[in-house]
Amino acid sequence: MPPFWKIKREVNRIARKVVDGSIGAVSDTVNVSYYDLLQAGKNIRTPGRLPALSKVAVYLVFPSAGVLPSHLAALRHLSDNGYEPLVISNLPLEEADRALLADRAGMVIERPNFGYDFGGYREGVLELAERLPMLERLVLLNDSAWFPLPGAHNWLAEAEALDRDFTGAATSFGLPHATLKNMRQLAWSLNPADAKFHYASFGLMFGPNLLRNAAFLQFWRRLKLTNDKRLTVSRGEIGLTKWVQRKGFSHGATLDVSTLDEELAALPDAALQEIFRGIVMPDSPEIEAAWQKAQAPSRGEATAFILGAAANQGPAYALAGHLWRQHGFAGGQ
Repeated sequence: MPPFWKIKREVNRIARKVVDGSIGAVSDTVNVSYYDLLQAGKNIRTPGRLPALSKVAVYLVFPSAGVLPSHLAALRHLSDNGYEPLVISNLPLEEADRALLADRAGMVIERPNFGYDFGGYREGVLELAERLPMLERLVLLNDSAWFPLPGAHNWLAEAEALDRDFTGAATSFGLPHATLKNMRQLAWSLNPADAKFHYASFGLMFGPNLLRNAAFLQFWRRLKLTNDKRLTVSRGEIGLTKWVQRKGFSHGATLDVSTLDEELAALPDAALQEIFRGIVMPDSPEIEAAWQKAQAPSRGEATAFILGAAANQGPAYALAGHLWRQHGFAGGQ
């Protein structure tokens, strides 16, 4: 057996890498409770000016250019809707920025940039551990979302009105995969039972039935953090969605894309062409290349490209402009 000092040196070496986020998927081998132990007392916690409320919004920021007007607008929107903002910053804050945020929040926590958005969300949920059973609503948001967006609907009010245990702004996957060969024959359908189906992390809301279940807190305590984005999606977004489904909680999204094909079929040609021109699909290079060459597509071609991009990229991303204009949807980036 190696001498104790060698074991201690190796543990400390791994620990430093875990905390600064430099080992990505290798961090899977580190127990999450050990990560918490290493970080104990190291996060900077600044009490905010706003009082504790029965509705809390964990708002995750990555202020690489400092605190922006959009951050302050989001915090004001949360407060105006009766939510107590709990700000989690994945970057260190300048003193002036810390004061700006604390003036508009119940608490500001600065932590290492580790674990992507679910690392920050986990920090917020654990901070609220003792309060969870008493909360009416808990919302998780990050600053990659266009929130609030002028002209968009009030997502907070829409999500509350849906009255589910778990509500997302939008879903990802669960749609047929599109290729250049099958786009014209694509059978549009949304399948929540699909292994990769999940609610996108930029806007999530939890109701009291779920918050009072002790297993909810356990999910977050046991969530393994990593700087591998694929694993973060698998364990975070997909893992949380599947946990909710297995536990039998009610769930849904404020953006219903199940009848997108019918919606497109009812639109006039000019409106359909406008949606076609506004498609965004960086994750489908083959379809994107063909889309750029299609200068004057027929109605059938335009519809095929729109549904194909939405299926592969996700409607909230691929059709962001259309969803904002026609549905008042403020989606994520």
